[in-house]
Amino acid sequence: LLLLASAVLAGLFLREPSVPSDERLRDARRMMLRRQYDQVKPVLAGIPPEDPLYADALLILAEAAIRSDDLAGAIESYRRVLELPAGNKASTRLLLADALMHAGDLEQSVKQFRAFLQERPDDPVANSRLAFLYTATAQRWQSRPLLTRLVQLQAATLEDLVLLADMDRNINQRAFLETCQRSFPEDIYVRLGLADAAEQRGDYSAAIAELQPLVQQHPNLAGAQILLGELLAADTSGRFEKWHRELPPECDQWPGIWYARGLRAQQRNQPTMAARCYGEVLQREPNHRHATFQLGQVLRQLQHPMADAFATRAVQLLNVSNLAVDLQQNTPTAKTEASVRQLVTQLQQLGRLQEAIAWAMLAGQAMPDPAWFRSFLQEHATQLNRDMDLQLAAQNPAS
Repeated sequence: LLLLASAVLAGLFLREPSVPSDERLRDARRMMLRRQYDQVKPVLAGIPPEDPLYADALLILAEAAIRSDDLAGAIESYRRVLELPAGNKASTRLLLADALMHAGDLEQSVKQFRAFLQERPDDPVANSRLAFLYTATAQRWQSRPLLTRLVQLQAATLEDLVLLADMDRNINQRAFLETCQRSFPEDIYVRLGLADAAEQRGDYSAAIAELQPLVQQHPNLAGAQILLGELLAADTSGRFEKWHRELPPECDQWPGIWYARGLRAQQRNQPTMAARCYGEVLQREPNHRHATFQLGQVLRQLQHPMADAFATRAVQLLNVSNLAVDLQQNTPTAKTEASVRQLVTQLQQLGRLQEAIAWAMLAGQAMPDPAWFRSFLQEHATQLNRDMDLQLAAQNPAS
């Protein structure tokens, strides 16, 4: 018995003391620097949930998971941080939203980006990422406030400005959406984006077949309702009327719904009604290129004196769209200076001064000879403020 007791006491004294949590974190960070990602989890496993450093451990685990292409593991760690009573929730929410986007869980990603922007509305990364998701999933007009915020923050990238230049331009993200579909086939934004992709390639039957159950399940999904309305505008079987009867009350605030109504009125040779509908679009979205063009057409049919003003504006909007896309494909250089100057001038003429200034700032950084752009910026610097509307009313014929 004495020997047994001696052995037990010896074991207690010789046992390695528990490693402090801060030391475990230091070891884990060293392993991250050495790219020993698979060894991080065992080291951090000794930090209990009640430890003040537990949130830091979870964030390191999430980073190790991302570096190991384990998005599911990273998402789990981020969610556990958000469940803790303390910690930097906002930054973690942004990381979670980004991981969800890359995993293909677009519905949850959008939810987390929105929640993050409620706390930090001026974050440029979140505004840009959420704008991308809306653009990729047939909700382009919902990205406008986000892109506008980036312009006001003077944080808009070339890609952001190209998106803002023409919200009606189709964006092909089919490959990205099909990748998302493999993991999240029932995701509502993935389904909407793929319906939009079907419409873009002319497969209208497939687009309608996807959209009809989608709007039944999610009647407040504006992008789906708008796209379905546009596709049914030329229908003669009564499907447009059925769709229209079942619209939620708040849809009158969506410019795309008025655009679909305008298309329907044109199909039925009701130019006065069509003009009214397109006018409603432009009251809500002054730079809706398609509505501007169609309004010019029906006003000409009605011999209205404003027909030429809208027809001219439609041409200017198309020029802006084409110039922006060309510049995206050909990064601003001395060879493209004339195109950038033309784009800046066209935007100014349209009353889109904030965008014009943003393009001039971008060009001033990229051009070998930025003199013209610096002169433009000096001339208009006093007019730039965060509260200025993206569209100046004085140059909007629909105002």
